[in-house]
Amino acid sequence: MALGMAWGRNHGEAMDDGMFPVAADLHDYIKAEYKSTCCRVIVRNFEFASPERKKHCVTITGRVARWVADQLIEGGQVDPGQLASLQMSGAIQGADQTTDQVEDK
Repeated sequence: MALGMAWGRNHGEAMDDGMFPVAADLHDYIKAEYKSTCCRVIVRNFEFASPERKKHCVTITGRVARWVADQLIEGGQVDPGQLASLQMSGAIQGADQTTDQVEDK
């Protein structure tokens, strides 16, 4: 959604050409990291209701969110200071903490 908000289209207008390479890069990033872009495939080795699957999904979404934020910064769509103020306010702190905790193990 964040990529679409930055590079998507306004109703009745053509898609921003910058969206296609960023969307392809996102697809390629996920495919390279997890060997698939399908959640069912990525979590197939986990019991659905298990805390391990939930932890795995939280890790993936955190890492992908971090990748998207990096793309928004590099593309000039977001001021890095905006992200820092969101982190300080706690708005995105929880996802970073969970991801970091999982990465440490």
